[in-house]
Amino acid sequence: MVVARARLQENFSEAAAHYDAHATFQHIHTLRVLDAARMVLPNAARILDVGCGTGYFARAAKDMCRWHVVGLDVALGMCRAARESCVPVLADAESLPLADASMDAVVSSLCYQWVAHPQQAFREVFRVLRPGGTVIIASLGASSLRELHEAAELAALPLALLRMPDFHETRMAMEMAGFDVTYAETMVRTEYYPSVRALLDSMRKIGAGNNFS
Repeated sequence: MVVARARLQENFSEAAAHYDAHATFQHIHTLRVLDAARMVLPNAARILDVGCGTGYFARAAKDMCRWHVVGLDVALGMCRAARESCVPVLADAESLPLADASMDAVVSSLCYQWVAHPQQAFREVFRVLRPGGTVIIASLGASSLRELHEAAELAALPLALLRMPDFHETRMAMEMAGFDVTYAETMVRTEYYPSVRALLDSMRKIGAGNNFS
């Protein structure tokens, strides 16, 4: 199963206007990335946010740091929403339209699970990062939506769900792209929904429904 890129762009663009009202789970992980960045990055760092969405990372960091944040997203609607918080760039994570060694750091929250060729995407990150730069990424893993997968199988429902890369696949892809991974961890966060329909509706409201084929 692969990500349908055009559909993904369209769905996330349409969701941009109301994304922040429904993206509580996503914002929690963005703030985790921000907390990590604040611990290790200088106050005037030039940062690329891959999969910036509405610019929540830059917006949350604005009153704390003097970072220059470039926000990259594949969806035009998200870039338009992000332009008040950062410098938006409409582009794909696998082909970054940025100069070599132009960034002090690259951050990303819940984006790389959508990337069809993660090793290529991480090579691009390695290319645009200055020597000694920092990468901080949060991504979904193989156990994501496990209960939904199991329920669909038991009910024999043709529910198309994107396969998420596991922890070791992501780490290996980064190492093969040239990175020394100095710290990595996995965590389980459980969210509760009153029904399967409520879960699917919440995914659609942030643009994450039916983005694969």
